[in-house]
Amino acid sequence: AAHEKLRIVFIGPVKAGKSTLINMVLTSQLGAFEMMLPVDNVAATNCIWKVESCEGEAAEVLLEGEVLQSWTPGGGGVADVADARRKISEYLEEHLDRHARPEDRREVLLRLPLGVLDPFGCHYCLVDTPGYTESAEYEALVMKFLQDHSHIACMVCPLTEGLAMPQATRNLMQKSYGQRFWALTRYDDVVLRRAKGRKSHRESAEAVVDKFVEQIRLVEPAAQVFRHAAQVLAPQEAPPGWIDVAQQHLPLEEAAAWLEGLKAHVKDSFLTIQQEQLVLSSQARQCVDIATEILGEYARLKDGAQGKLAASDHYVKELQIGAEDAARCLEREIRQELETIKSTEVERHCREAGVEARQSRATFSRQATYFDAVLALIAPRMEQELQERIDAAVRR
Repeated sequence: AAHEKLRIVFIGPVKAGKSTLINMVLTSQLGAFEMMLPVDNVAATNCIWKVESCEGEAAEVLLEGEVLQSWTPGGGGVADVADARRKISEYLEEHLDRHARPEDRREVLLRLPLGVLDPFGCHYCLVDTPGYTESAEYEALVMKFLQDHSHIACMVCPLTEGLAMPQATRNLMQKSYGQRFWALTRYDDVVLRRAKGRKSHRESAEAVVDKFVEQIRLVEPAAQVFRHAAQVLAPQEAPPGWIDVAQQHLPLEEAAAWLEGLKAHVKDSFLTIQQEQLVLSSQARQCVDIATEILGEYARLKDGAQGKLAASDHYVKELQIGAEDAARCLEREIRQELETIKSTEVERHCREAGVEARQSRATFSRQATYFDAVLALIAPRMEQELQERIDAAVRR
């Protein structure tokens, strides 16, 4: 079944403590922290490592999508699960080179059932990225996570470095879209440094933290910043005698509270992302509905317009046919009127014109002169008669 996973991508410079932080987040619900992912003291990975939850009972390691090894806890008890985690850790340490180049091993995936590790009470995916490098290859490797709204970015910043925001980090921030927070690692290393002036070890460490927080908030004023002291939390990873000195300045309970605060912020961010996705999904559905209505209306109007055009064409053709019929009818009517005038009305007009000519008392020396007088009287009468009949025919 598909699950909406809590996704965190860890980004930071070489030897920032990203892998150690992931291990502690992963195993924070256990009685003691365990190092599931290999941790080296030399340069960190040049490839992507993912740890994500899965269904079922089998854990497995994949390299570029190919399963290398799988484990199923025997009896499913606490001891069996712990033994499976130990075997997984040993396998990763022995068989996978943490210095593989991206083009050789682009992604190592460790899939763990929630019964093996469940740090958040939900499905999760933690991504360990390579250390900063000034290269297009590195940027392409990391930006796909920073520009994905479903990932929460943890910007890992070691307090042992001089700058909280090197230019490489600033460049990434300008192109990132999702939620992010900052983890100031190596606090335990800083607290053991030689105290400055009259300040205590703790006060000197806090002064370094204040400087880093100021740098971060110059770029991101609302940034959430958390301290992290890995070796205080996992004394088995510290040099002999180191933990006793460190805990004089930083109690274990306080360091553990820092990690729990970081996890609580991640859960809150995840809930915010889910709410945003729910809102966006609702808005997307509304947009789809509106778009569907618009497309339906467009199709209706288009069909209607085509119908109107078709009707218009039909009407134009009908009008043309009607006009042609009317013209033919008018021509018939005029011809009929002409025939009527020629057959009956001409004779009448001639008779009336002859009477009028004779009554004019004009002297006609020749017959032609009489005919000219009669025609002069007939012509306007015939024109008027013809025009009246044509007008009547047109009206009909």
